[in-house]
Amino acid sequence: MTEYAAEPLAADSRGNLLVSFTPGREDSPPRDAPVPVALAALWHGGCVLMVHDRNRASWELPGGYAKGL
Repeated sequence: MTEYAAEPLAADSRGNLLVSFTPGREDSPPRDAPVPVALAALWHGGCVLMVHDRNRASWELPGGYAKGL
């Protein structure tokens, strides 16, 4: 079971909260539960990759979801 921080790690202006983060490797996905939604934090030289969503007019981590789960 994941334990959540007392305070969210991050929040946006729409009320979305990042309550936990578990570092992992692409070659060893989690085995304890399905992962219907994923965000990828890609670091390089002290910078993190972000994408801009034109519909929401905001910068976000790259992510996605699996249909049908």
